Amino acid sequence: MSFKLVAQVMDLKVGSPLRKIILIKLADQASDEGLCWPSYDTIAKTCEISKRSVITHIQKLEEQGFLRIEKRYNKDAGKNFSNRYHLTLSRGGANAALVQMSVKGGARDSLGGANAAPEPTNEPTNEPINKDTTQNKKVDKKEVKFQPVKPEQVSDQVWNDLLAVRKTKRAVESQTAWTRINNSIDKAQKATGHTLEDIYSYWVKRSWAGFEHQWYIDAHPQPTNNIQGATNANTQPSNRQHQQFDTNTTAGYAAKLDADADAYYAEQAAIAQQAAYGSTENAF
Repeated sequence: MSFKLVAQVMDLKVGSPLRKIILIKLADQASDEGLCWPSYDTIAKTCEISKRSVITHIQKLEEQGFLRIEKRYNKDAGKNFSNRYHLTLSRGGANAALVQMSVKGGARDSLGGANAAPEPTNEPTNEPINKDTTQNKKVDKKEVKFQPVKPEQVSDQVWNDLLAVRKTKRAVESQTAWTRINNSIDKAQKATGHTLEDIYSYWVKRSWAGFEHQWYIDAHPQPTNNIQGATNANTQPSNRQHQQFDTNTTAGYAAKLDADADAYYAEQAAIAQQAAYGSTENAF
């Protein structure tokens, strides 16, 4: 213990109560030459603060000039040892009010003699050397937004129109959502034999937020061959079916799909009419 250094620290202004008590602890364990090497854990336990606070305040004391830190590492043992601190109180702080004190004969002798000060603590430790205190800073990571991929068989116009519809409907764009959509489109294509351009065009036309294969299949049932010959005249394709459609545009595909739907409904109407006619004949 150096009573001289402890007395000097008492009259210093270091800018922080915690910083001052740490400096008092170092002076308490230092020799009169200002040398000591207590571990961070020892200082933290004595001052009743966290180890992180001890590290921060000691670094600040070094910046202010009150001490110099000497890092120590034992190569043979492969271990770190506690820092060696050299107290430089007389050079610390531009505004430090340093009161010089001389401890002489009687005062020193009354405390046990000139050699009564205990040896500084020398404690082995696993504390890191030159640890960067900025390592604990959080690194902001920008969230990567999912972007669906346009099928090659679908035109840019249809694709852009579809994305606009989904945005208007506030549909969720995620890998899970589009995996389910692609599975449903595959089922719809296998059931109807329609091209992807046909399916996506109809999707845009109906302004669906999502896509379910059963919706598409129900809207495009396959023709049946179980039709009586008497109904053939009523089930002939309309003139609209023989029209030429510009399938390179969204409007052209939509018109073609409408024509297919008209033909189907006309066929179903003929079947219903024939059934009704047969029922009337049986009544007589």
